[in-house]
Amino acid sequence: MPANERRLWPRVKVHKHVLGELKYIYLGERRVRALMVYEEAVERNNVPQEMPSLRMRLVGDAHEIRCSICKCNVADWDAGEDAIQELLSRVLKRDV
Repeated sequence: MPANERRLWPRVKVHKHVLGELKYIYLGERRVRALMVYEEAVERNNVPQEMPSLRMRLVGDAHEIRCSICKCNVADWDAGEDAIQELLSRVLKRDV
């Protein structure tokens, strides 16, 4: 998948609305995968050209993410190994 191609979330098989996009961001010194959750979900056939305003940027785990259109719990988001490593290194630095 090309770097500039948008990765809509969740996949079509999971839900009929788009709640956000997957992006790579820098957290500290590490490039990690994050879920950018839209302020308002959008219909899959009406995704805007530009990313809509965001409600949140998720790096860690989140459960029972709810669709703002149909109000149902859509899916869980699990942090990738890269994000877990960066979050752990931050916590360990604080404790030293």
